[in-house]
Amino acid sequence: MENNLDLQNKQNDYLSPDIENRILELLKDWEQTNGFIQRDIKLAHLAKALGFNRKYISYVINKNLNKSFPNYINDLRLSFIENMIGEFEPNSKLNLTSLAKLAGFSSYFKFAHYIKKTYDMNPTYYFSRKR
Repeated sequence: MENNLDLQNKQNDYLSPDIENRILELLKDWEQTNGFIQRDIKLAHLAKALGFNRKYISYVINKNLNKSFPNYINDLRLSFIENMIGEFEPNSKLNLTSLAKLAGFSSYFKFAHYIKKTYDMNPTYYFSRKR
């Protein structure tokens, strides 16, 4: 019978450090292409694009970025919007619904829900603090 330490050691050896680092490099490259703005992006799509299986990609994201795949994607989308907002004039009016869709959120509701869940504030207030 295995104890918790044995299970932990097996989990640590799930992927070699070389493979983990390669996946992290590929994720950074993928982020630079803004692949996350695809509305229907799924873990399986990303895994196929990177040439690894879903379990490996999920494992690396969870272990190294401390987040789930959906939160990883939504954080990238939110950062994308923040960067876009930074390019607007300070007093310009923002259409958050359009920005959310540009960033890949399927709806304003999902976008607003993610901000509310993550930061406990509505999108308008969240972004007014970022300007």
